Amino acid sequence: MIYIFYALDEVTYELIEGIIKEFYRLLKNDGRLVIKEPKRKGDGMPAEEIENLMSQQGFYKKTAIQDKDTFTAEYRK
Repeated sequence: MIYIFYALDEVTYELIEGIIKEFYRLLKNDGRLVIKEPKRKGDGMPAEEIENLMSQQGFYKKTAIQDKDTFTAEYRK
C-alpha cells in the first residue's frame, strides 16, 4: 500500500507521470494507492486531473470522496 497526502501538487507536472508509473511498478497486483490532495483554487490538483493520471497508468478507482477542500481516493493496480 502506498499513501500520498498533499504531495502530488508539490511536484512539477513533468515528474508526476514518472512517479505514478513507479508507484504502479512497486505495487503488487490489487495493491492499493491512497491519495489525498487539496483542491482549493490555487492550491492543489483538480480531481479530474488526478483521475486521468491514474487511469493512464493502469490504476482503477475503487472509492473516492470529495468535499469542498480535498479529494481522497483509493486506486488499485
